[in-house]
Amino acid sequence: MNDIQVSACTEEFKRTKSKNNMKITISRRMLLQMYLDYFNNFLSVSRFAEYYGLSECKAIKVISIGRELLDTATTSWNN
Repeated sequence: MNDIQVSACTEEFKRTKSKNNMKITISRRMLLQMYLDYFNNFLSVSRFAEYYGLSECKAIKVISIGRELLDTATTSWNN
């Protein structure tokens, strides 16, 4: 499986009801690239979210998943 779905956070979904009930699909490679971009070039999640056109909630999910992907990759490199 090469793609990961990032769905809206519960709080965001409650605020927007069903009008923004969408999932976005991002490849693992893109998630990792976005995480590394965040890590190297942004001081805040809000600016990262604005740059990529994401809600802060989705940006946090992208960062979290990207961090996990990097951790998994580096763990396998060390073994």
